[in-house]
Amino acid sequence: MIRIYFCKIILLFFLLFFNSAVNANEKLNLIIDKYFRFNKWNDAKNELEIYIKSYPTDPDAYRLYGTVLAELKLYDEAIISLRNAINYEKSDEKKGELYYNLGLNYYSKGLKSVAVQMFDISSNLNNILDLPYYIKGVIYYENKEPEKAITSWKHYVTLASNKEKKEKMERIIALYEKQLLDEKLRIEEEKRKKEELMNKLLKELEGESGESKSLEADKKKQKDNTIEFEDLK
Repeated sequence: MIRIYFCKIILLFFLLFFNSAVNANEKLNLIIDKYFRFNKWNDAKNELEIYIKSYPTDPDAYRLYGTVLAELKLYDEAIISLRNAINYEKSDEKKGELYYNLGLNYYSKGLKSVAVQMFDISSNLNNILDLPYYIKGVIYYENKEPEKAITSWKHYVTLASNKEKKEKMERIIALYEKQLLDEKLRIEEEKRKKEELMNKLLKELEGESGESKSLEADKKKQKDNTIEFEDLK
């Protein structure tokens, strides 16, 4: 009898918890449908703040709240919200997505090196994410680190599932590699021409130096002849 009663209590607790979770998900979906779809970010912010007071450990709520704050360009607050989401999230794959979003906010703040660190963590936690490699490539491109940019973009291509985007990135990589090769050849050609000009000027200088020495020798010889002529008088 006690065992049956105990089982009923556990079942009741499970149903209450399940209903609460379903209800919470419904509320979040309602906020998405009502505000996110129409870019009503301030309204979404207010609703999520109310929701988080009732469900303070829901990682999805903090994730959505971080998205809203980023849209409002409140990057510092977005970073705090995403870190809360990471703290409450149990899935490594979802944590990987959260670190990617975290990296985007640091990138928007101009903290590129920190953003790259977040993208690296994201890839380590979720190795099927393609976008961290894409954004890292953009950062390396902006930092004038072409080899790193190309490596990141090539990794993106291996993971990307969208055929059109993969082909577009492959064209970008090919054009960029050609541009780098052309620039390398141009620099080498300029260097070769400068060396040729320098060698030419050095030879001309050596020739002028030889002529100068010859003139000095002629002057000395003429002076010696003059002295001998004076001695004959």
